[in-house]
Amino acid sequence: MALFNFYTHGSAPTLTSGDDTDAKVTLGTVWQSNVGGQVKSIWVYVGNTNVGGASGSALLYTGASWAAAPGTQLARTDFTFQNTIGWQEVVLSSPVAVSANTWYIAAVYFGHAQGHAAFTTNYFATEQHPSGTPFTLAHGAGAPNYDIGNGRYAYDNGSGPAYPQNASASKVNYWVDITFDDLGAGGGGSFSVTLNPSKTNVTTGDTDLTITAAPSGGTGPFTYTWSTLFGAGAFGTPNAVSTSYQPTVAGKHVFKCVVSDSASGSGTGYVSLDVAGLVSNISATANAIVTDTLSAQTALNQGLSFTSGGLKRTITRSFYGHRISFGGQPINPSVTGPVFQNDNPITVAHKIYLQRDCRLTSLRFYKAPAGAGDYKIAIWQFGNTTPLTTKILTLSADNGGWVQVDLDYPIQLTASDTVPYLMSVFIPNGQYANAIWVFAGQATVEYPFHIKEFVDSVQRRDEGAMFEYASNLTYPTHYSPHTFFIDPTVEWETDKPVYDGGLEYYHRYSASADIDYFPVGIWQPLPPSVAGFKALGFNLAVTWGGGFSQAMIDALKTANMHTFPTAEVDDMTVPTAVASDPALNNLVKGYIMGDEPDLIGPWRPPSTFQMWYNKLRSIDSTKLLYMNFGLTTVLNQGFFMLPVGTTIPEANDNWRKFAATTDILSVDFYMEDSGNLQSGLYGLWCNPRMVGRMRDLCDESKPVWHYIATTAPDGREPTPQIVHDSTWAALIGGARGIVYFDFKFTSGGQYVTDSAMLANSDPAMRNMVQSIITQIQTLKGPLLAKEANLSVAVSSSNTSAGPSGLHYGVPIHYTVRQSGGVTYLFTQAIRPGATTGTFTVPAAANKTITVIGESRTINANGSGVFSDSYTSDYQVHLYQWA
Repeated sequence: MALFNFYTHGSAPTLTSGDDTDAKVTLGTVWQSNVGGQVKSIWVYVGNTNVGGASGSALLYTGASWAAAPGTQLARTDFTFQNTIGWQEVVLSSPVAVSANTWYIAAVYFGHAQGHAAFTTNYFATEQHPSGTPFTLAHGAGAPNYDIGNGRYAYDNGSGPAYPQNASASKVNYWVDITFDDLGAGGGGSFSVTLNPSKTNVTTGDTDLTITAAPSGGTGPFTYTWSTLFGAGAFGTPNAVSTSYQPTVAGKHVFKCVVSDSASGSGTGYVSLDVAGLVSNISATANAIVTDTLSAQTALNQGLSFTSGGLKRTITRSFYGHRISFGGQPINPSVTGPVFQNDNPITVAHKIYLQRDCRLTSLRFYKAPAGAGDYKIAIWQFGNTTPLTTKILTLSADNGGWVQVDLDYPIQLTASDTVPYLMSVFIPNGQYANAIWVFAGQATVEYPFHIKEFVDSVQRRDEGAMFEYASNLTYPTHYSPHTFFIDPTVEWETDKPVYDGGLEYYHRYSASADIDYFPVGIWQPLPPSVAGFKALGFNLAVTWGGGFSQAMIDALKTANMHTFPTAEVDDMTVPTAVASDPALNNLVKGYIMGDEPDLIGPWRPPSTFQMWYNKLRSIDSTKLLYMNFGLTTVLNQGFFMLPVGTTIPEANDNWRKFAATTDILSVDFYMEDSGNLQSGLYGLWCNPRMVGRMRDLCDESKPVWHYIATTAPDGREPTPQIVHDSTWAALIGGARGIVYFDFKFTSGGQYVTDSAMLANSDPAMRNMVQSIITQIQTLKGPLLAKEANLSVAVSSSNTSAGPSGLHYGVPIHYTVRQSGGVTYLFTQAIRPGATTGTFTVPAAANKTITVIGESRTINANGSGVFSDSYTSDYQVHLYQWA
């Protein structure tokens, strides 16, 4: 196999300022090959930088006659022009087979008022036969075979791209090119290429980034052709095995290298890097003492202020990433996971609208154990039967589970509430996963994804999922209310700094400078219980409603207990009183701005919370603001207390706006309640997903705390072990604070006590919670530290049985932290059942690993591999090594 182009892309055309002020235009080149093969991509030289962000289309047509009827469109791939001068490549959604000695037209549509293509007049005065290629490029309009004249064009008559039927009288070359694969006719072979960057933390202006191409196979000597699919920058040595690269803009950079060998074979490699802005453009505001009101707080809330060209970071989201359920719709609670159908070959898809522009980087799907054959991934823009990209992978029967498919390069997706994308998988033997009626109850949103509610009526059947029975990958046309467990992952850049952890976040507020602990709070204790909770190790009392009485203030002062009292929307009595009492002011570290604004009425829009925020800041800008959410945010049920007619996307938007008006977020949906555990819908595995959901709402820019219940109505009480395991599920999931709910009610809802664990009737719970708090504070360094940038691989031996939660088996979730010269690996079997976990941590090679709190050690081998057993439900193992 060999790859060919018409032109050498290392040099520029003679004239590069081709502005056509008349209209939007399609420009093309007429060509043929003396061997059959495939067209893989279309190139165009863009001669003006003002096309960045403008729409375009790469097109391939049959037929070359301008006088006869238009040729047939063989391919169309829409794209966005890069804001750079030079060659731009558009990879076709699928390679297009072409025949030998047959005329074709490769074309590019410029979807804006000026063409901005390069051009060279009189280029096609004669036929062109590019050296070393199988191509013939047709004569221009004045040549004897006038009917296949070259330099083709067609102006847009309002219908978009058009067959370039006109031949240029000036024999113009518009510099449209192709990548052609002769499929072995040239005698070469293909091989794989891996690209290795010298570092991953890259900023704009870096001069020491090197990228090396590593061919696997092929016959030397090799030639290397480097290009950039995303980003802007210059290659230092564009035709060498290793090239330097200096990025000039922040954001995603995707590099491509085509390696050709002496046997006319070739291979292609891709690699992507996130490029940050120049550090000199960032001004830190850490440790500042705030004395003004809203404007200063805004800067502190972000932690960093940005100038033009400042720091960017990448946000990553997947549709199933932190999902617990679909708007309360049960996901097959009677079985251990998705139902698997045994059917004919089928293409299944989710019809997804995007709420923001982003890039699709991967797709995963839930594979049936009996699934086997050539699976095909395809992404389509709805209504266009030519996919944006495809990928094939051959799979065998196994234990089933999620299959991750990383795209060769990101696909740009555009926000729209009217034009969705189809994320599809072709299942060769009809063994597909599904859960019924999930999309029938209401719309489903996981920002930025939006699947509209399935509609089945006399007039139409629409939205939800789609499918098509066919023997090969096919654009789906039939609708379904069922989920097929297809999970896209997208990314985009944001100016919000990431919250990595640490106490500095709290210390930016002068009132919180003495927070030197991991926050462990108790929800709304009554005054007589404050001292008892303080003695157990609690360091915060979170009060709500009218709980901040004089008796409570006296109890807090006596116990020297820090607190977060409530500030009401229209009543600033509490912050005003705090500001006038120096002793109380010293104990108040923040205010809770709202308990479950998504769930508890009366309904207040985000604008009311913004007003509340401004009022608080005008009185006291030295303290943290804290908001707790209810279960609707994690279940995506958006209709509690909302105005009639509110949509699910609007509800999700409200939650994100709520999160923007606070410094700390949390959620209370108690998995410890045995009623939830026994329902089959939920489990302790929900805790890290709820923490993740809160992190999503604030784009990972703020600390997330989590609520754990030590009580429940009679007959549903958790055991101390469940409370222990639930706490660690949240901590490993990224919670930076824990609040315990210790209220006790009878099954009929009768209040019993605010302090069940303090009562002599429950010493086991009291002892467990005290031991948990002691362990948390002992490990506060790593628990507050950011995730360590270490290579870690974790596998579980139990992949065949387990409860619901979109996963078969007993997976292991984990976090790696580093603090005080020690590395910590905190792990948990995150479904009920037993398993053996195997960990590969190269940094732990030949280390003796201490299992914290278990009086034992484990030795990692020379590759950093070690194993451990998890013999009980949700068992936790905590590891450390020097």
